[in-house]
Amino acid sequence: GEIIIDNKVVASNVSFDIRYEDGLVLCLANRRSNYIAKRLGKVACVRILDVNRLKKVLDEQIGLVSEAGECKYTKYHLRNHFLKSHLDSWQDEFRLFWKNANAQEVVIPPGIAVQERIRCR
Repeated sequence: GEIIIDNKVVASNVSFDIRYEDGLVLCLANRRSNYIAKRLGKVACVRILDVNRLKKVLDEQIGLVSEAGECKYTKYHLRNHFLKSHLDSWQDEFRLFWKNANAQEVVIPPGIAVQERIRCR
């Protein structure tokens, strides 16, 4: 293929790799941060006490095994559920991803998370 900008060919012999992958994503910050909460417009914070236990509980309720991992950040165009733009690196994320899962409600049982105070003013 070609890339054309303003009716001019700026690149030839270009191949495109487009992927579409749907599912559920749970995004978590790796650390408690008033700065992150404020930038995301959040007014509440929950500390996950055991992310492995949370993963197991949610996997059981959703009926699929999630992929889990910290997000990495890049200046390049590559993206996936765990690879984001370097411009988002301030979010410092950990994610759980359930491929092909439909939206649904889940219950987080007691002992997995506690509410934390944050200041977002």
